[in-house]
Amino acid sequence: MQNGQVPAGALSKAIFEVLLERKTIDRDKVAVIAISAPIPNYPMVMQGNLAPALKDAIRKAFLELKEPEVLKSFRVQGFATTDDKAYDVLRETAKILDLDLSKLRG
Repeated sequence: MQNGQVPAGALSKAIFEVLLERKTIDRDKVAVIAISAPIPNYPMVMQGNLAPALKDAIRKAFLELKEPEVLKSFRVQGFATTDDKAYDVLRETAKILDLDLSKLRG
């Protein structure tokens, strides 16, 4: 975008900040025109047929994970529980962009 190949672009705030820090993006050549509500990404899921005790142990291990090096390998600061409603922002964005999500599924 900063080279003029496209008029606009989008990326996560965290990635944008890293690119600024690394001077990959010249702050004087781009303008932030909007920041969306947080968009969920990289969900950690498990098979539904696992034993309930095992699912609870896995969930607890992720939620209680505090080791910086392990978290860094996931590129996160921590994990939190969520539900399907958290992804409504993606569905709403798809409607605005006139995207048929059923056609994007692998």
